[in-house]
Amino acid sequence: MVKNLVLWIVVAVVMMTAYQSFNSNSVENSTDYTTFVYDVSNGQIKEARFDTNEITVTKSDGSKYMTVMPPLEDKNYLMIY
Repeated sequence: MVKNLVLWIVVAVVMMTAYQSFNSNSVENSTDYTTFVYDVSNGQIKEARFDTNEITVTKSDGSKYMTVMPPLEDKNYLMIY
């Protein structure tokens, strides 16, 4: 009986830890590319990570969002002013 209780407690702790580690870096919000360009032009971006056509953005205030880059013929040209 005690072994089962200890086992369930260990399982619960492991699951909570795993959930927190995966959830801590998640991006909850998504927005349009125009908002991203606006934030860049106003100096509100701390970090932007580009992955194919998705951009994960961290603003200066610590908030995060994700946006999708529009299709471009020339990938070296980004519409960021």
